[in-house]
Amino acid sequence: MSFLNSFLIPLSSSSLFDDIKSYEKQNKTNIIFLIDYTWDKLPFNDRFENNKYRYYIMSIDNHKLFLEKINWIQMYSKNKDLDIIYHTHGGSVMSSDIISNLLLNYPQNVRSHIPCICQSAGTLLALSSKEMYMNFYSLLGPVDPQLSYQSINTEYDKTSSRCLIKLKEKKSVNGIDDSILIKIIESELFHNDGIETIKSILNKRSPNMTKDNIEKVCEILCSGKYPHHKPLNRNKIEEMGIKVTGSISPQICNLFNELCVLKKDLKFI
Repeated sequence: MSFLNSFLIPLSSSSLFDDIKSYEKQNKTNIIFLIDYTWDKLPFNDRFENNKYRYYIMSIDNHKLFLEKINWIQMYSKNKDLDIIYHTHGGSVMSSDIISNLLLNYPQNVRSHIPCICQSAGTLLALSSKEMYMNFYSLLGPVDPQLSYQSINTEYDKTSSRCLIKLKEKKSVNGIDDSILIKIIESELFHNDGIETIKSILNKRSPNMTKDNIEKVCEILCSGKYPHHKPLNRNKIEEMGIKVTGSISPQICNLFNELCVLKKDLKFI
């Protein structure tokens, strides 16, 4: 058995693909998994360019592939809904902004399903959908941008945009290294834009939410007041005034469980 064939066996033997197609047919929808690690992390990725999972299992940072899928849907199945299943700790600001814009302007229904975890940029995308489904142990999280900066010891560190802004408030500009100061200016742009993005999403997806409620949500999600990894469960999300449509259906849970088995078989996480 060749090395390449050893990778292909889990793909062809898995029932995930058949179950995805069956779910899409029964529910007149299109399925996309948005996760942290996907086929683009496999060695010899060019050989998998046309594999059957390419447009179903995507990295949350692969906005180009997501756009390709949306274009394909508009060409061949534009009257179908979109179901996105998340399993991610987050992704880049650029990709999340692009994908969020696509979701907000998608002509049919968009449903987000969070079986376990959907933090940071994932939370922003989930809020961009028309319907959101969570179990009581499902987790969202703050969306304040995280920026990398080079510290004095030349190693790269990462912190929230709000922390860098606080540094400027508490320390004289003359006492801040130029490279850090540039990051502070950049962090102010990202921080303010992040707040406006969430406000725009809530105004479109939750038109009945009051201005005070939107400010409350932004305080929790965008201000940097809470650690970026802070878990926000379904109860907390509903307390914030964000509507959770319902729990994860058994069919979606089954698809997610099959994905986990497939990832384990391929041993790439």
